[in-house]
Amino acid sequence: MGESQTDLFAGREEFELEEILEIEKQMEELKRAEILKMEEEAKKQKIREKEALIDELMFAEGDAKEILNTFAQTVANKQEEVVPLLPKVTQFSTGVKFTRGSGQQPLPLIEEGPLYRYEAPEIPDRCGPDPPTIQEICSNGYLQHVRAENDTEKAGGYTSTLPCLRALQDALSGLYHAS
Repeated sequence: MGESQTDLFAGREEFELEEILEIEKQMEELKRAEILKMEEEAKKQKIREKEALIDELMFAEGDAKEILNTFAQTVANKQEEVVPLLPKVTQFSTGVKFTRGSGQQPLPLIEEGPLYRYEAPEIPDRCGPDPPTIQEICSNGYLQHVRAENDTEKAGGYTSTLPCLRALQDALSGLYHAS
């Protein structure tokens, strides 16, 4: 009976530890959400400041250099009031230290480039005669010398015409090459 009581006690401790870990995870998610909200608000504030500068430059009667200087000074003063970052957490509240993921950095933002556009490959001079087209391969009996595909290969998209075309391209390239 003594062993069953210790098993119940150990199970209760594990359950309490799991609850504590779940609460800590929820708190960490709340902190992340708050940081993201603060960053978004800072971005909006920068946009508002830029729009205010543009409006001031457009409608003010004063010198543009003076307006830019005052704007730069106000931006410098606001940068001194930077929001302090949360300290880096390296252990749970129970005292267990993190072993994995403590060095994880957020994924870098990747700027998207232009969309992919297909361009047909340029075939260099083969130094030989042009190989037959796929229609000529099918109609002139070239496929008699190539293993035919089975049902499984057909289902996978394999046809025997492309390997036959490749073999003919390899055989005919370089025939006219003179060293």
